[in-house]
Amino acid sequence: MADTIAKTGAAAAPPDDAADLAAKLSLLGTVTAELQDAEGRSDTLKAEIKVLEARIADVKKASDGYTAGANADQQELDADVKLIDQKWAMASAAVKDQQKAIDAIVQGVDDDIAGQGKNIATLQTGVDKAQQDCDTAAAGWKAKADAYTALKQTPKNIDDQLKQIKALIDQAAKAEAQNDVVSMYFLLEEASAAAKAVTIPTADEFTAALKAAQAAVESSKADSAAKKADLDTKSKALADAKAQLASAIAARRTTILTKLKAIKVLAPAPGGVSAAAGPLPAPAPAATQPGSAH
Repeated sequence: MADTIAKTGAAAAPPDDAADLAAKLSLLGTVTAELQDAEGRSDTLKAEIKVLEARIADVKKASDGYTAGANADQQELDADVKLIDQKWAMASAAVKDQQKAIDAIVQGVDDDIAGQGKNIATLQTGVDKAQQDCDTAAAGWKAKADAYTALKQTPKNIDDQLKQIKALIDQAAKAEAQNDVVSMYFLLEEASAAAKAVTIPTADEFTAALKAAQAAVESSKADSAAKKADLDTKSKALADAKAQLASAIAARRTTILTKLKAIKVLAPAPGGVSAAAGPLPAPAPAATQPGSAH
């Protein structure tokens, strides 16, 4: 019997359940972390896919809508160009020697618009400079007002300094009473330095300084007000010029047509001019508004 137990124990050791459990728990933790990471990446991918799908759908919607009408638009444009060519040939034959006069009127209106644009650029430069001057003057006024306010605090500042000196002397006296000459020496050094920093102007000097500071404030205030008024004037002139230019651009064709009424030519007979001659060179495009102001 003893031999049998001895032989069995030597052949197979009992399983180590604790070690096996620890290993499996560790593996479970690793797998769980991997799953959580995969879930997170999955959620991110789903969100990115939704964004891409929305972008693709948006482009397709706009593209499909454009494609539906693009051919019809091109046909309409081609027909318009053909009709312009035909009518232009007729009009060209009719105006004959008046073409230069017509071009001069158109150029004159466009030159006026361009001139207004240049004037706006000049006015904008003036407004920018006036704004800088206004800001500088306002900052100067504030600085002088602050200085005047600080000057009026002189009596209080002197009183605070004297209190500090008195407190140091009192502490030195206590140190002396305790035979603490080291502390006494230090405190008296501090009191001496504080006393040297105090300047007490005479009543006349203080009054004169107040009057001078007050006058500086008033002068700076008046200068700031003048700069602000100049800025307002120039800003209004700029706004009016912009409105005038916008009106001129909007009324360009109407203005040109009104001026062209002074030129008298006979209207061409329908079909009286063949389109074979081809259209005149396309007129120069309308003047665009020069550099927009701020």
